[in-house]
Amino acid sequence: MTAPTPGPWIVDEKFGGCVRGGPPVEYARGSGQEQIVMVVSRSNAPPDVDLIAERDANARLIAAAPDLLAALKALLEDYSRCTYMDGWCPRHNVVDTGAPCKAEAARAAIKRAEGK
Repeated sequence: MTAPTPGPWIVDEKFGGCVRGGPPVEYARGSGQEQIVMVVSRSNAPPDVDLIAERDANARLIAAAPDLLAALKALLEDYSRCTYMDGWCPRHNVVDTGAPCKAEAARAAIKRAEGK
């Protein structure tokens, strides 16, 4: 899998919904980061939804993704030996209630983010 653009990622306050990241790039008018994604408003939102606020919230979440992934990986170092087998997580003394062990759910989220 190709690695994502290196962080940190930021929301460009001058251009709503624009998330930038990667190493600084020199432009004719200064330097900055390349655009990673432009978040747009959804077209089927209910009329009571503030589309600009929602777009900006989505952009902030996307911009936080590299930091969230790194933090989750660091947190899981404590749970490295957690094995969720036969409906019981021995390390955390969790009995299967239909939901996976939190460490297992975190591992699944990391795999999803890494395309595995």
